[in-house]
This record gives sequence, structure tokens and C-alpha cells, in this order.
Amino acid sequence: MLIWLISLLLLAIIAMTFLIFGEKEKKEKTTQQKTMNNCCGAHEICEKENLLSGTTEILYYDDEELDLFINKKNIYTVQEIKVFEEVLYTLKEEDVEGWLQSLQLRNIKLPEVLKDEVLLIISEKRGIEMSH
Repeated sequence: MLIWLISLLLLAIIAMTFLIFGEKEKKEKTTQQKTMNNCCGAHEICEKENLLSGTTEILYYDDEELDLFINKKNIYTVQEIKVFEEVLYTLKEEDVEGWLQSLQLRNIKLPEVLKDEVLLIISEKRGIEMSH
């Protein structure tokens, strides 16, 4: 009888442990999913919390023309992509992260074809900063 009670108690402890860790993992996945849904698409380099860093002030990088794309789905024509490229290629390297932040705050999605290039610029900049 004592062995049966101890076994039952151990089983209850194991079940509670799995339940607690399962809930924690579920919360983490939900938080991560919310972050990715609101992310600029460059979450490999910057998660939304890190990129926005609590600020709500919108800075413009001589890119007011991009306000035409507020709330637009991420489907752009070649000419529309060229507008983004023109802004990107005239930015200083150290301004790219701030520009992404500005786009996020303005609810402007970066064209998919530019994401890899933006990620490369940011990662190179961060690599240089880390080596100093």
C-alpha cells in the first residue's frame, strides 16, 4: 500500500512538472509568435522589442514618399521597389536600423527582395561594432 501511494505521489509530481513547463513553453511560443507577426521581417538581426526599444517617435530619413505604402500588403511593383531602393542606397550604414524602426512605426513593410540586403548591411555594421 505504501509503495502504491509513493508511486501515485511521484506520478502526480511528474505530471505537474510537465504541466508547468508546458505552460511556460506555450507562453514563450505565443510571445515569440506575436513578435514575429509584428516584426519588420529582419528578426534574424533584430526582434521588434530590440529594434523599437520602447520609442514611438517617428523619424524620417528623407523618405516621406514611402508614406504612400502605409498599411500596404507586402506586394510591390518594380517601380515601388525602386523607391525603397533609392532611400536605402542613400542612407548611411549606421542609419539603416533607425530607418527600419521608422518603417515599422509607420506600418510600412519592407519589400521582400530588399530584406536580405538590409540584413547584410545590419550584420556587417554590428560585426564592425563588436570588433571595436
